[in-house]
Amino acid sequence: MNKKFSISTPTDFNFKECLRFLQRSDSECLFRVENEVVQFALEVEDQIFLIQVFWEKDKLQVEILKGELTTKSKKIIANYILEWFDVKRDLTDFNKICKKDKLLKNICKQNKGLRLIGVPSFLEAISWAIIGQQINLTFAYSLKKRLVENFGQKIEFEGKDFFLFPTAKVISKLTEDDLRPHQFSRSKIKYLTGVAKAIDSGEISKKMLLELPYEAAKVKLIEHKGVGNWTADYVLMKCLRYPDALPITDVGVHNAIKKELNLEQKPSIESIEEMAKNWNGWKSYATFYLWHSLLVD
Repeated sequence: MNKKFSISTPTDFNFKECLRFLQRSDSECLFRVENEVVQFALEVEDQIFLIQVFWEKDKLQVEILKGELTTKSKKIIANYILEWFDVKRDLTDFNKICKKDKLLKNICKQNKGLRLIGVPSFLEAISWAIIGQQINLTFAYSLKKRLVENFGQKIEFEGKDFFLFPTAKVISKLTEDDLRPHQFSRSKIKYLTGVAKAIDSGEISKKMLLELPYEAAKVKLIEHKGVGNWTADYVLMKCLRYPDALPITDVGVHNAIKKELNLEQKPSIESIEEMAKNWNGWKSYATFYLWHSLLVD
């Protein structure tokens, strides 16, 4: 089978802006972005593929660098990319909201066509959210890199290493002796392994949560130790794609609002709740655009 295929995108799809978000950290370990090309490893049907994606002729072009493509694996890879870049989302209504919104107006204009870059893997999304609790982004990326490079699978291509996120089974069996040397706190170890055990046993899954309305899915997530409101909303927003998941206590959201509105101090939760009334159906997108507005070229 041909190892190249393309994915059609909406006319306002902004791949370059999506890449700018993906490149926000030099410590990212699950994909590489070089010369406007994304390369990443993905396990499909017990086979590890190395895939690259780039933009050409108004489409996403996909090339399989390593792995034997079948009709089924091609479909799974295409769906993964569609989900990751939220390709099928029609942003017409969001753009209408932005034009009338004092806070979002300029941000949306500057980033037109940006998609909410997701985390399709439920385990990766919830683990990343737990890792990022109460620490800065730089340190969070360092911890993720240590987890992935020490406990995830690796493949090599042209002298470069590519990693897969560790499986739930692997993470569930990690101990303090495994993770403390990598600067994971005892609480993070407990939360990470606990959630991994729940996922590995089938106690909780992406499919199960997607069958629930937003509030019920959030309650189900919060039942697990280490998952509070912020962590749950992050996962609901980035992995499960609930449109009105809003991590309202997020520092990045507060800083973005302060910056955009030129406020002397960070906004109150009450004032953000008031602003968010205008974003119904698009609170997750508003959050993502606010985060994106903090990126520095």
